[in-house]
Amino acid sequence: MISPDFVPIWSGVGAYTLEILRKLPRDIQIHLLTVRRKVQSKDSLFGALDEEVGRDFGDNVKIHFISSTEDTFLFHLRFQLACLRELGRLTKQYHFDLIHSNFPLMSDVLVRLLRKTKVPTVCTVHSTIEVQAQSIRLARMNLSELDQSEKGNMILYLPLKICEQLYLRTIPWLITVSDFIRKELKKSFGFLQDYRIRTIHLGIDTELFSSSVSGNLTGVVDIAVGDRPVVLFTGRMVSKKGVGNLVKAIPAVLKAAPDTFFAFAGAGDSEPYMRKLAQMGVGRNSFSYFGYVPNYFEMPKLYNLASVYVAPSLEDSLGMRIIEAMSCGKPVIASEVGGVPEVIQSWDNGILVPPGDSVELAENIIMLLKDDRLRRRLGRRARETILSKFSAKKMAQETATLYRKIALMQEICN
Repeated sequence: MISPDFVPIWSGVGAYTLEILRKLPRDIQIHLLTVRRKVQSKDSLFGALDEEVGRDFGDNVKIHFISSTEDTFLFHLRFQLACLRELGRLTKQYHFDLIHSNFPLMSDVLVRLLRKTKVPTVCTVHSTIEVQAQSIRLARMNLSELDQSEKGNMILYLPLKICEQLYLRTIPWLITVSDFIRKELKKSFGFLQDYRIRTIHLGIDTELFSSSVSGNLTGVVDIAVGDRPVVLFTGRMVSKKGVGNLVKAIPAVLKAAPDTFFAFAGAGDSEPYMRKLAQMGVGRNSFSYFGYVPNYFEMPKLYNLASVYVAPSLEDSLGMRIIEAMSCGKPVIASEVGGVPEVIQSWDNGILVPPGDSVELAENIIMLLKDDRLRRRLGRRARETILSKFSAKKMAQETATLYRKIALMQEICN
């Protein structure tokens, strides 16, 4: 398995990779090629593999850190070069039967274009450059305000599109994380045949992400929140996650529910958004940015602080963080974008709002804050949905079945 996002978890790809490694059957020997990443948290840098993260790994999992990074975009090229250098050597050493990569990261692109491997490959498609670029344009932010990775995607949009075309022509098997991504993939890359694509929805650990997980996350969070109603946003502080839209909604919410506290948590540059709140006259006692939460197993505690969880994204393939919050029994307000409607049926197990509509977002936050009964009903139905359709166990079982099918076909062909 090749994934430059792993631990500390930087994106949905990182969470996906961790859940796959934790839940795949133990008779499958897994080697992960990844990056030793450093990300800025509140006061310190986290780069080493968190011991707690690996507690559920069996002897069937071996992790290879083949490069390291502190940035959010240029590391992709260094990791691609590391894969070109290391994948062949590791294949000879361990006799891999299958390679599992992730798109649009394309970490093995040089390996494939230079035909340096004959090992059959399956690639999980989480998004495309086109889908990401559309969401960045919708944010209407200046280039200088964008995250480094978003700037890179916009500046290198055409070369990356060409690279995607070349890369996907070399991949025999594809997994899409939602039906939405499957449709977008077929629309953008007409040469892809249906038989090559299998949709396996994202899933999370429903035992870990539950309302029963509680305890102190950090002292600063507990002191800041107290007994006040909390509206929570988690995720990278980038434009496509709709942080700007939530910021615009906050004054209206505070006017109707002055005691509300807004909690932001995630990697990235929060300064443009926090500065905007200050310019709008929102007091520091009404919001806080808690930085990146480095320990994956602490995340349920963070979700369980929330009265309402919001995901105002301009683009979302499915929304790993949405699934996590729902699994914790939280009422979720999310943008009606991408694959999110495959998870949320509005007014049944959550609420969908138009992307970019800060007025409707504010109105629905206010309504949930004032209606305890509705919050409990949506939260209960949210948990039921995730248990039945979006568990990591289900995702891993379907992935393992595909692995075995590909291995069998390869054996027959040989």
